[in-house]
Amino acid sequence: MPAKTPNHLEDCKIEKSLWRSGRFNDDGDELVVAFGTQLDKPGYFMAWEVKQKRPECISWNGKVNWYPRMFWEDLPNHTSRIMVLDFPEIFQETSPAQKTYYHTLNDTVIEHDGEYYVKLEKHHVDPISKKPIYIPALKTIDKDAYSLAVSYVQWFNENHRQLITHDRLLSPAKKARRRRKARIERKLHNKFGIDKTRYMST
Repeated sequence: MPAKTPNHLEDCKIEKSLWRSGRFNDDGDELVVAFGTQLDKPGYFMAWEVKQKRPECISWNGKVNWYPRMFWEDLPNHTSRIMVLDFPEIFQETSPAQKTYYHTLNDTVIEHDGEYYVKLEKHHVDPISKKPIYIPALKTIDKDAYSLAVSYVQWFNENHRQLITHDRLLSPAKKARRRRKARIERKLHNKFGIDKTRYMST
């Protein structure tokens, strides 16, 4: 028997928004990542948070309700997996988040005498001392469900921004991405007044 296709009005419930993307539609609804359940399974939604009670939305709490678009189930992970929180994406994303990654014991995380250690990766070479500078290798290819949802919304919003601004999707080539990253850093510097060169190595 095929699995039931969820009906969002009957099978989905949302408790609260956890991360805001800063993108609003013409009705003033904001695209968020929210926690809830689908078919009684906990997970995270990409959803529009709506301040007016509407019949197509769910989980009205007296202030907001939501229109869910996608769902990532919070699947239980193997006991040997360690969850590690990455640094905030202040200089990587126009709508920064802080994501969590699964690490494997004795692979990307080492346990010794009850303490856990993550590996280091080379970041750059100091221009004066010529010595390599290392940073904690916190990212892996295995994000948790919340981080998967946030990453998708960031990607979704960036594609939307490119289509609106340039009427096309921009080149995914490495050099083009580097130029866009530099523009984001300048934009964040202008917005927050943060001098990256003073606090972070390039």
